Amino acid sequence: MALFFPTSVTALRREFAPTLRLALPLVFAELGWMSMGVVDMIMVGRLPNSAIAIGATGLGQTLYHSIGIFGGGLLLGMDTFVAQPYGREDLHDARRTLLNGLLLAFALTPPLMLAVLSWSPLMRAFGISPELVGPMTPFLRALNWGTLPLLVYFALRRYLQAVNVVKPIMFALISANAVNAVGDWILIYGHLGFPAMGTTGSGWSTCIARIYYVPRLDDDSFLGWI
Repeated sequence: MALFFPTSVTALRREFAPTLRLALPLVFAELGWMSMGVVDMIMVGRLPNSAIAIGATGLGQTLYHSIGIFGGGLLLGMDTFVAQPYGREDLHDARRTLLNGLLLAFALTPPLMLAVLSWSPLMRAFGISPELVGPMTPFLRALNWGTLPLLVYFALRRYLQAVNVVKPIMFALISANAVNAVGDWILIYGHLGFPAMGTTGSGWSTCIARIYYVPRLDDDSFLGWI
């Protein structure tokens, strides 16, 4: 045991810095992912009927994410299926997994979008107040158009972090929050010549932000592995 302990400390020191370099950008990416919904809630909270706006937006986001995260969960296996061939320098196998993940994202999009559309009638059937379901429905429909870029993002992220490319993931999520905040300001309140769309504008802004952050993952490091 006395011989093992120093070896373990040495190994820990050797692996700590690379692990931290890999983990920190992903931590900031997760914070960016969570803060996007927070920004939406803050922005709709300034609408005249703020209680209804916050309730409709919060309920819509929760219902949407219950479907969207299911699709993202089906892509989690890419971490292992990419990291293992990347570790043995079999890039052909790693790229094949990426292609399969993207094809799965495209295949999952139509059924998941249909599932999201079913939430509004289900909420009415469950007796949720029409005052809440009314503004939630167009918000959910707008959010739903971002399903494909969301799933493509999940697939690209799984691939990139499995090959130790994490900075583009962090940049994509952080900058997407800025895009979403500006989009909320324009579309919710009707600035720069756009009509005021209220909570629906928040849904479209999030959709636009999701379309935005997919190309942000396509940096030089990413192109080097495709």
